[in-house]
Amino acid sequence: MSQNIFTLHHLERASFAHRFNVCLLLESQIFSFLVEQHYLSIQCDLHSLKYNHLQSMSHSFNNCIRDVYELISQDKILLNCIQLICLDPQNPQNNDISKNDEN
Repeated sequence: MSQNIFTLHHLERASFAHRFNVCLLLESQIFSFLVEQHYLSIQCDLHSLKYNHLQSMSHSFNNCIRDVYELISQDKILLNCIQLICLDPQNPQNNDISKNDEN
């Protein structure tokens, strides 16, 4: 079974639909982790990026993905958590992401 490693390179070469699915996956699971770990400043930054993205769908979305990855990659514990979320076979959204990436 191949695993989708969550990297900036992987996201940059992925389709828009794949990136959008990843963004939704992160959005649904990252905030609770941040609250639990008291990453309040990062949470605020991600919250701001989310609304910037909603205001300008295409251009801001690509910037949002890069900025979110930069924030995540600065914290190895958080990055590992996100990798586990993305690789978790129990998560049905991961199957959709894998299928989108193959197309």
